[in-house]
Amino acid sequence: MVLSGVIANDNCVKADKVSIELLVLGLVSDVYTYNVYINGLCKQNNVVAGISMITGTEELGCKPNIITYNIVLEVLFKGEKLSRASELMTEMKMKEIGLNLLTYKIMINGLVSKCEIIEVSYLLKKVWTTVHVLRVRKLKKLG
Repeated sequence: MVLSGVIANDNCVKADKVSIELLVLGLVSDVYTYNVYINGLCKQNNVVAGISMITGTEELGCKPNIITYNIVLEVLFKGEKLSRASELMTEMKMKEIGLNLLTYKIMINGLVSKCEIIEVSYLLKKVWTTVHVLRVRKLKKLG
């Protein structure tokens, strides 16, 4: 939580020092901690560092989750960096990171802003299918 407060105050240099101190003490960061750090970097318009942090977490043995990717995707789509967002989506697919409804929302909003209607309609169909499958599974559990 200390790291969260430091990043909330836009002080990534201090956050780096705190992270190093934690490592020296033998405290290994988890995916939540890295997500806070990546989110702070992205909020400071340092999405490149946020993306490289994803690789860094993997090298340290901490697997990024869908929340990690959603943080970076949102910044990429808002910054209209569709090609980099597409590359990240490909990485996610290769790593078998499943998309959630928030991921689809981020993607659809980003594509709508660029008037990419064909891609938006494709994603909306996927969302509809996903929601339908979830409802059927829930009904089967109830029955």
